[in-house]
Amino acid sequence: TTATLSWTPGLSETAWEVLVQPAGAGAPTAGSTGIPAGTNMNFVVNTPPLTPATNYEYWVRAVCSASDNSIWVGPKTFTTLCSVINVPFQEGFNSTSPTEQCWTVVNANGDADAWDMNYATNPFEGNQAAMLYTDFNGGANDDWLISPVLNLSATPGPKRLKFHYRVQS
Repeated sequence: TTATLSWTPGLSETAWEVLVQPAGAGAPTAGSTGIPAGTNMNFVVNTPPLTPATNYEYWVRAVCSASDNSIWVGPKTFTTLCSVINVPFQEGFNSTSPTEQCWTVVNANGDADAWDMNYATNPFEGNQAAMLYTDFNGGANDDWLISPVLNLSATPGPKRLKFHYRVQS
């Protein structure tokens, strides 16, 4: 996978170096080596090989001359996209789910009614479930839980989409 990283120059620098690492790895030292970005402030990075659905951070420094660099500035964070998931596929929303972060929650009006993918009370199986609590909101239910991209061609034959759900009041 790749990521397009961008930054704003601080002063008159015209060349940069970028360091990409796992999120939370800490500040690089003056001796750390990054990837030369040249004069490009919208830099596409795929080195080191980026893993799908992973949190990263990047640091940028100006290259002033062959022997002089600025300090590292950052971190800025990003998450790589999930890979397409082959069927059959099952999601339990458990705390150890490797694909839970591949789901998208949309709370269109920004109210307090939104999907919670870490709901731990009475899950169908495991230790968590996805849950939408909606109260007396006058029917303003504009909340969506969008699945990751599924490759339906991964296995031949008909497909079945199945959900376990419960309603309580």
